[in-house]
Amino acid sequence: GFSHPLAHGILRASARESLVERKPLVPGEVYLLNIDLGHSAATVVAGHRLAFQIQGSHFPVWERNTNTGEGPFGREVLVSTQTVYHDPGRPSRILLPLLND
Repeated sequence: GFSHPLAHGILRASARESLVERKPLVPGEVYLLNIDLGHSAATVVAGHRLAFQIQGSHFPVWERNTNTGEGPFGREVLVSTQTVYHDPGRPSRILLPLLND
């Protein structure tokens, strides 16, 4: 198959509350993140599908994340794992407005 990106969004989890005063994540804690993908429009014909990817990096489009808080030029690099929860206590959602012809 073929996949073509319609929109990109980025949010450093440490900047989830403020871009100025960053707060590191605590391992094992669950956080609410709102990621704005901006505006996009596409016609999705019958038989086609939409896919959503959540990843911890999109280098070189955005600077690398060392996951240490040292910034993109830090020497130490840590592996990160993203988990999307979707249960009654931690619902996840994607808001996708639809327009009919």
